[in-house]
Amino acid sequence: MLPPIRLLPNAAAIPSPRRRAWGRLLVAAFVVLPLSLALTTGEAWGCPTCKDGMVADDASVNMARGYFYSILLMLAMPFTLASCFGMYVWREYRRQERSGDSAAFLAELEAQQAARRRSLEAHLESAPTAAGSNAT
Repeated sequence: MLPPIRLLPNAAAIPSPRRRAWGRLLVAAFVVLPLSLALTTGEAWGCPTCKDGMVADDASVNMARGYFYSILLMLAMPFTLASCFGMYVWREYRRQERSGDSAAFLAELEAQQAARRRSLEAHLESAPTAAGSNAT
């Protein structure tokens, strides 16, 4: 069964005047301010070097293009390195799963530990106790 539809909200749900003021301030900050900045600004240049590079001279245009590609390279390099490292780890993990070396290695390691445990227990059983040898 669906809950009843209320046409008027509860008295507790009605925002206080202080809450309304903050809501208006947030609307102004996120809507009005960016809109006014977008409408009032003119042409913006990223840096003085790029601005100087945008003249009609071919050499300066090539320099501005070089700055552009160097910025793209600097932005792409961390993502490229992280993805290459992640792919290397993934491939090594997948290769290890396929080969089954990890299961064989773990089984061999457990067998070695069991053999060491048995030899240690045998050594402890055959060795005289320190308390018994001191009592005589």
